[in-house]
Amino acid sequence: MTSLWLYVVLTAILKIPKHASGITYNEKALSNSSFACHSSFHHENGMEVTIKLFLYRISLNINCHLYDISKDDSKENRRKNLLLYTSAGLAPSIMIFNSTFSKVFYFKMTLGEGLETWSIDIPREMITFNTDVAPVEQWFVQFTMHHGLDMFTTDGTLLDHIREPVLQWEDYFGDEIDIINLVPFVRNTKGTKSPCASDVAILGLILDGKINGVFLGITELGFMHRDTKWHNMTANICATLNDDCADLSLVNVILTNTRLIILSSLGLFISQDLCDPATEQIKFTRSDFCGFEMLPTTASFSQLHSFTQVTASCTSFLPSFVLHDAVKLMASLGKDSLVTTPNFNASAPKPRTKKDDYLKAKIWYNIQCLANKEDYEVDYISLSFNKDKTLSQESTCFYSNDPFTKWYSCLPQRAKGEKLVSRRVVSFLVDAQQNTGIAVLSQQKDVLVWVNKLTDHRLHAQHKFPAYRFPERDFVPFGMFFHPNSHFLYVYGNQVWISSDGGNTFILLIKLDNETVTETDACVYSQAIVFVTDKGSIYYTKAGLLRYARLTTVNQDFFSMYFDHLGILYQLSMNATSPDRMAVPVMDVNTLLQADDLGFDGVLSPQYITEKQMVFYSHEPLNPGVAATKSRFYNLHVDKALVYGPGGSGLISKVFTHGNPTGFLSSALVDILEQYPTESSTISPCILNTLTILERAPGINSYTLQLSTSGPNVFKASDREKTVVIPGASSFLIVAIQDDLNALGDATMPIIVPVNKVFESGTWFLYDFGTQNKRHWSILVDRCRYTIQQPDELTLNAIRYLDLGSKLHFKFRVTPVNIAYPVFHMPLMMIVVGRPSLLDVSTENHWDNTDSYIMEIMVHSKFFEQGKTSLAVIVTQASLVCDVTTIILTLKNSCSYLKTMHYVLHVPIAASDWLSGEDQTKHNVSAVSHLLKNLPVNYRPPSTLGISVPLTENFYNADPSKPRMRDYFRRSKTSGRYKQCANKRNRSECGCTDNMKLSFSVAFSDCKEKVLRMKFPVSKLPLSFTVKDERGSTNLSTPYYITVIEVNNRTNWEISGSDVTSSVIKMREYLAHKLNTTLYNPDGLTISIHGSELFHFRVSTVPAVSFCNLFDEFQIYVDDAPLAFPGQTLLTGISMIAIGAIIFVGFVIQMYEIQLGNVLQRKLLRRNKVSSKSTLSSASSEESSKKSQQ
Repeated sequence: MTSLWLYVVLTAILKIPKHASGITYNEKALSNSSFACHSSFHHENGMEVTIKLFLYRISLNINCHLYDISKDDSKENRRKNLLLYTSAGLAPSIMIFNSTFSKVFYFKMTLGEGLETWSIDIPREMITFNTDVAPVEQWFVQFTMHHGLDMFTTDGTLLDHIREPVLQWEDYFGDEIDIINLVPFVRNTKGTKSPCASDVAILGLILDGKINGVFLGITELGFMHRDTKWHNMTANICATLNDDCADLSLVNVILTNTRLIILSSLGLFISQDLCDPATEQIKFTRSDFCGFEMLPTTASFSQLHSFTQVTASCTSFLPSFVLHDAVKLMASLGKDSLVTTPNFNASAPKPRTKKDDYLKAKIWYNIQCLANKEDYEVDYISLSFNKDKTLSQESTCFYSNDPFTKWYSCLPQRAKGEKLVSRRVVSFLVDAQQNTGIAVLSQQKDVLVWVNKLTDHRLHAQHKFPAYRFPERDFVPFGMFFHPNSHFLYVYGNQVWISSDGGNTFILLIKLDNETVTETDACVYSQAIVFVTDKGSIYYTKAGLLRYARLTTVNQDFFSMYFDHLGILYQLSMNATSPDRMAVPVMDVNTLLQADDLGFDGVLSPQYITEKQMVFYSHEPLNPGVAATKSRFYNLHVDKALVYGPGGSGLISKVFTHGNPTGFLSSALVDILEQYPTESSTISPCILNTLTILERAPGINSYTLQLSTSGPNVFKASDREKTVVIPGASSFLIVAIQDDLNALGDATMPIIVPVNKVFESGTWFLYDFGTQNKRHWSILVDRCRYTIQQPDELTLNAIRYLDLGSKLHFKFRVTPVNIAYPVFHMPLMMIVVGRPSLLDVSTENHWDNTDSYIMEIMVHSKFFEQGKTSLAVIVTQASLVCDVTTIILTLKNSCSYLKTMHYVLHVPIAASDWLSGEDQTKHNVSAVSHLLKNLPVNYRPPSTLGISVPLTENFYNADPSKPRMRDYFRRSKTSGRYKQCANKRNRSECGCTDNMKLSFSVAFSDCKEKVLRMKFPVSKLPLSFTVKDERGSTNLSTPYYITVIEVNNRTNWEISGSDVTSSVIKMREYLAHKLNTTLYNPDGLTISIHGSELFHFRVSTVPAVSFCNLFDEFQIYVDDAPLAFPGQTLLTGISMIAIGAIIFVGFVIQMYEIQLGNVLQRKLLRRNKVSSKSTLSSASSEESSKKSQQ
């Protein structure tokens, strides 16, 4: 226990500088222990590649244990670790984060009997409130032993299962089948994954033609387990076709944010919106391409008539000669009229393309996650047919935007007078940041890139940039893709080119020999990219880096590469013996990178430039049968390590190709990390002799290297292909041994050859970088030598919003570790802005005292234009094995979905007081409960006609089972509508949540039970508002301007105290035609209320000063108000009259000395006498009546 405490304390102390600087990348500590975690809905497996969790409608329950990879993961060891760390006061923590969200939760520290795992239960509302089906980012999770210590850090993912669109349709993708009988007929596979959740992926089977149909496999775990579900979707596709679909086969499959797109041999099929409720089998519609699809040759006249109708509906798209040909065709059949009504007869055959056209077609999609989608964000796809267009076809490439119903040509209309040149579109993508269309074209012997602007989804005829012509004439393009969420554009084929400016310029990245890149995949989180060739080679790079490496070569007929959400690389292939008929081995990228020797069978000759820099020349082959093209340096070797077996290493910084000096094919500039050793006198005794460089003989390119004395210290046959290195002079590669004292050597720098100069032993040296004595040198991917610090703790794919006028500041620090020498002359970072015209971006760079390179980035939103741009920070010298080489931020010049406006109460009131059902008269209520008013059931505020005549449509504290309050008059009875309680029988069915009860919004008025209470009069009450976003909270002030309305149309209130500046006056004039109310400055705003009972106000910001339409509502109940007019006036008048009368009577009595007591006494005596007489009279009457009866 003592050692554990010491370890924890030392770890915390060592982490203090790191956390003071924010997040540090590329500095992961090695540990044998990791966390194994699982949720209650997923089976437990402690030795999984990574942790994958799921979030459902209920809370997220997680159980974790710590295991050592070198020990048995037994219950006893789990229990031991639990007791050890919990007794020390430590428990795991989990950080859940994505591009816009980050939160840390802590596990319970429990030591119950039989427990072996830590557990935590996180309510769904603590992570997200939304439950609707929509594109949503998959979260990353990071487990550590107490947040901040970074002990046993283990990464994983968390998927919102109930919101991911494609998973809602998993049971409606046709029949679930076992594909064991299909495996022998599979000749290829095509994969796609959710743009927002890479663990949700689909794999399609491409069959050899002996079996037809569309078969898709779906995974929600990134193929980590053998539980892929296979579906036969043939019937779903055939349901959209009126004719036979016997030849139906899959060509490609694409999963967009809301659609599943299937390219088949019979056409392109678009699914219904995946966000729709899944209640029946998924439906597809077939896309028709105006200007490309052809009429069947056996068409009848009625079919031709239908075709002309379709053609007429495409007149805005097709050139005039297509319509002209249709007219001529109709006339040749005896009809000279053309019906132009664009009604298409569904029973008539639709125009069709040939089956081979779709089999050779390619579909292109720029992957972008549209979670929290903005108005300017939209998905595009394009389809290119691998053929030259005919005279009757407008184009062989088409693109469309979601919902993919209208299709447009990938090339703009040819300008009048423009020369007609045959062009074929190889690939087409829409740049989501610059809003342009980018096309790769094959034009005769040239390969071009065209970039055209988009307006309302249509291409402009004018190019945004001049057409880029690839300089390599042997370049054969195959496709193009954007790295997801960035602006790095890759065009690939037998070469790979990269562009960071949207297609204006390109840089050569990879040049292949008899290979063509046919497939790619990329990871958003790790920024990794793989290129797969038709020969099975797999090349690896990272976004923005101008270097690459070969991972391996896979000897299989077909396979697919797949990155999961964390960036783990899998190789997907078929295996009939596995449960889901798949083989999915994990590729250890770092091991493959560092194990792959890129050295070639050629001779190297070192030449010193400085003590820390050398140039290695590659010589043409000295042995027959070795190709010269395989004995030289290539760009592939840049930033790799040249490692010498006996010792020594250096980094290749540049590669040069040349024909001079004679005999040397290329060279590489190497920065020395560790000095290369020279040959010893035991191996090469000639170094103990004196050396003289003799002039070249006529017709010979080699110099003669002559030793002075014979004896044991002479040249040996094994010295061939070694290099003589003379400090300050040219080096010489020994190409031949003539005798014991003479050898021929090729000079690396002929202009500084010390001819006829004598060099004593110790002033010249031998290096062995040849192949005669077995190659001892290798070229490997170097280890990571740069750490990155980010003080703001940004995630690697963070999204930040900028409102108009707002600013952002980012800071990055790169620290070299174990480098050759201080690199003050070389910037270690560069930034790439995807759309420079959207935001004002400036940088400041400098070196600090710790040899760290610091870059500060300032971003300012100055322009009232909504859009997004990526900002990529690239560590230019980082190795491919570094975890992080590129940080890509997405900056959105728009309103953040997290930005809200809030009314500030003048007295803080806890949520428990708002929700408490206790009566305010009780003694145990809180001190502020008297500030709240319990609204009557079915309450409605008064109208201008009086308290008893409510006319508003809004109910408060609604209960349909009870009578409506103040429902006396016809207009009151016909007004008022329930919201949450509509069509409900009682309040319990209204579904009012605590959040609805706490909300001031009129949308939840049915649930509102309590409101803020104030006594009459309310005079100049200060109004304060705050604006909250992901960066914190600020007071609402200029340049925001606001309007105030009463939602129930009450009028007896007024706003005052607003600072009416010249800007306010100008804004009022500018917005007078748009606003129906007064505009106010929020600074110093006050409100006065002259009425009684409930007032419900809505405060909104005005447009033109912000991208956000911010608003908030607040309610005030005015209590103890005087009677309304004229009741109060009448009561006052009557009281005054009564008091005046009393005074007047008193004055008369006093004036005339009236004895009020005597007057009253006489009045009373007179009344008594009259009463006595009346009594005697009635008595005598009764007596006489009795006598008469007798």
